[in-house]
Amino acid sequence: MNSLSSAAAAGVGFGLAYLLIYAGIIILYLVIAYIVAKKFEQIAIEKGYPNVHAFAMCFWLGIVGYLYVIALPNKKQLSPTPSHRPPKAETASSGATVYRCPRCNEMLYQGVDTCPNCHQGIYWGKQ
Repeated sequence: MNSLSSAAAAGVGFGLAYLLIYAGIIILYLVIAYIVAKKFEQIAIEKGYPNVHAFAMCFWLGIVGYLYVIALPNKKQLSPTPSHRPPKAETASSGATVYRCPRCNEMLYQGVDTCPNCHQGIYWGKQ
């Protein structure tokens, strides 16, 4: 009878050991996923994208999130192609001349190279 109770106790201990091993593997996976997602978040920030979505996608979706960040175009290296229409000039209520972006209609100052809103290159014509 004593050998039966010790065998049952060994079986419970054996199951607990597997449970601890599985818990350790899951914790290790989550730590590694966190570290890799933070690295890919930094890559997305360097490419000029907000960091909130990149971390979440990489952490929760794994390889799909990594491929998403890799496929993001680099906003900082994109050379804006200028529109060949000069910005529209309007007169504001204060009497000052206001220019509008030909692509997104954002207010512009004279002489800016790119629109701050849509990053479109601005062509001012011959000057």
